[in-house]
Amino acid sequence: MRSVLIFTGIYPPDIGGPATFVPQLEDFLCSRGHDFYTLLLAESPDTPGFPRKRASVIQRGLWLPIRVCRVVVLGLRAARSRDVLFANGLYEEAALVSLISRKPLVCKVVGNPAWESLQLRESTDSSTSSLEEFDPKRLSFFLRVRHQLWKLALSRATLLITPSHSLKRHLESLHLGSPIQVIENGTTIPVLESELHKYEVVTISRLVPWKNLDVLIQAAREHDFRLAIAGDGPDLSRLVRLAEADSRISFLGRLESSQIGTLLRLSRIYALVSTYEGLSYSLIEALAHGKACVVSDNQGNMDALHESHAAVVVPVGDVASTGQAITGLLSDVDLRKSLEGKARLLAMRNYDKNQQLEKVCETLDAVF
Repeated sequence: MRSVLIFTGIYPPDIGGPATFVPQLEDFLCSRGHDFYTLLLAESPDTPGFPRKRASVIQRGLWLPIRVCRVVVLGLRAARSRDVLFANGLYEEAALVSLISRKPLVCKVVGNPAWESLQLRESTDSSTSSLEEFDPKRLSFFLRVRHQLWKLALSRATLLITPSHSLKRHLESLHLGSPIQVIENGTTIPVLESELHKYEVVTISRLVPWKNLDVLIQAAREHDFRLAIAGDGPDLSRLVRLAEADSRISFLGRLESSQIGTLLRLSRIYALVSTYEGLSYSLIEALAHGKACVVSDNQGNMDALHESHAAVVVPVGDVASTGQAITGLLSDVDLRKSLEGKARLLAMRNYDKNQQLEKVCETLDAVF
């Protein structure tokens, strides 16, 4: 591979899986002697830490038409000396640049933004529908237009990459016409150290309704275990009210990527009981740290486990089953140790960061 132009709408200090992935890809490209240039959105172009010599930073708060035009103009300029375009967001802009420049486009798709917007708009009591139940007819006119533009952009791609088979099936149901390849997310497999457990149960996620954090809060109160919630998001105030200042429940706020490993080492159990996941970065990091995990049976989580029995699986939204699974793990040291070993083995086999990034680079090589 010679040179890659990367489009992304999220980048550190933003948090979340998509923000984590792009710097990993940049570092990996550098380590293999490949050239790259990144177009990224940020709250402020002056934020420290951006790869200044290899990036153009566009202010996220610009009026949308101006922002789109700026991304496209900068993209066309950068595409002249690039062999392939890679979109980790900004799909519509990347597709337009690909069309005009006639350069191949690979898109990494980790979710459906229209479905997410619908969940945020409709969920009043945190009840959410799964991605499999997504009905575009429920979208507002504006969201329906955005959804159609998103689909049109993805249909323009030479290849789509997605982190899970369940998300691949969703994209296939949209009849986009572009080939789809599953390449799972990866993480650094740490050297394990002796651990001092400060927390009984920890969960790390964006605070949005489909993460079902209210289920964990209710389970902690009913089954008397200590729960630490790391993350930030629009559901925070509702969750704090639900916790009612219970001393067993801690809100740790937003964490930097470098802090996640420390938090996992301080915890006995990691929990993820969401309605939907593409492929959770925090879950595979918990597996890599050898954590005993309790996860809901959404298809994304099942894909992540690869039928390994490396976690305790509970029904989505079931407070009683969640509480019983967690208290059972806390009291059963042998079971917890067994799951810790299986989790570590699964991560080493399937989620080594360098192996997964190598697959991405091989895919980019193959499209030109």
